[in-house]
Amino acid sequence: MATALTAIERGVADIVAPTLVLAGELDRVVPASVTLSMAGRIRGADAVLLPGIGHVTAMQAPQMLAQHIVRFLKN
Repeated sequence: MATALTAIERGVADIVAPTLVLAGELDRVVPASVTLSMAGRIRGADAVLLPGIGHVTAMQAPQMLAQHIVRFLKN
C-alpha cells in the first residue's frame, strides 16, 4: 500500500483541474494526514475533512458528502 500511495502522491502534482479532496477524519485505510498531504500538492485544491467519518464517506455520510460536492461545483 505504501508504494501505491507514493506513486499517487507523485502524480497528483500534475493535476491542473479544479479539485475537491474529501477525507474522513477517522479514516484508518488512508489516514487524513496522507490525504491532506496529497491535496497540498494539487495547486488550488480544496480539502475537506469530514468529522467523525471513516474511509467509506459515501456510505457513512452521503448527505454531508453531497453538500460539499454541490458547494464545490457551484463555485
